[in-house]
Amino acid sequence: MARKSLGVVLLWLLAAALVGCQYLPGGKGYEVRVSQAQLQERLDKRFPRTKTYLYVFRVTLENPRVHLDNGSRRVGVALDFVVGLGLGGEGNRFAGSLDFTSGLSYAADTGDFYLTDPLIERLSIEGLPPRQTERLRAALSTAIAEHALTHPVYSLKETDIKQAAARLTLKKVVVDQGDLVLTMGL
Repeated sequence: MARKSLGVVLLWLLAAALVGCQYLPGGKGYEVRVSQAQLQERLDKRFPRTKTYLYVFRVTLENPRVHLDNGSRRVGVALDFVVGLGLGGEGNRFAGSLDFTSGLSYAADTGDFYLTDPLIERLSIEGLPPRQTERLRAALSTAIAEHALTHPVYSLKETDIKQAAARLTLKKVVVDQGDLVLTMGL
């Protein structure tokens, strides 16, 4: 067992050295950085998205904009939206924008990162009464949460040796200097 563990450690260290992972002093592991631009590119490929809720709201989410705040464990996203109200969502149409923050969850079996616990921080829409705005906020929260559960915002690639190593040994995720930092260790 000790020989197998030593072999895994040596192989892992060799792979990390070859691909340029940054070693963290004090045996704290290695880190891989995912830029805000990489996250933005991934989200751009997945929008616009349209779905009808309760046969009354047709929500189209589009133009996502990612924002990473240093030191945060949450990701900021701004979206534009169009909502159709009425039977089948074909009635009155309202456009607006919203900003939300979200935590990140990691599915080790697939190497995928998902937005979790989205919280709408700002909702801007003109011409909608306050009562309807609150209903719209609830519908948008549902749309965002539902989309986030089924569409990863980033996936570690099995073909990238750095990311394959991170996939097996991920310890921590945090935002630093505009990057999503994945800390991995043994």
